[in-house]
Amino acid sequence: MQQVQQHEPAVGGRYRVIRPAESFEDVDGSLVTFARVEFVAEVLEKPDKVMAFDGVKKVIEPLPEHLKAPEWLWIRKLRNNRRQWLNRNTCQLVPMP
Repeated sequence: MQQVQQHEPAVGGRYRVIRPAESFEDVDGSLVTFARVEFVAEVLEKPDKVMAFDGVKKVIEPLPEHLKAPEWLWIRKLRNNRRQWLNRNTCQLVPMP
């Protein structure tokens, strides 16, 4: 997917997040399709520590290096207050007025 980011997202900023529909061919030749996703989110300050879960146990560990990269944002979806990581290279962020 092409990067569509036009600006630097700011901590505390609110954005409409738009991830366009996307399809690709799987290794078995079947077509995998993801529907368009759109929601409003607030960019949060990245935490110093995260919870890692391997399916059996949960461990608190320092923020991994790849999540320290600027393309990864820690966000809160305004619709349901859920927090999650978002790779800004996979979506468009439109500032909210």
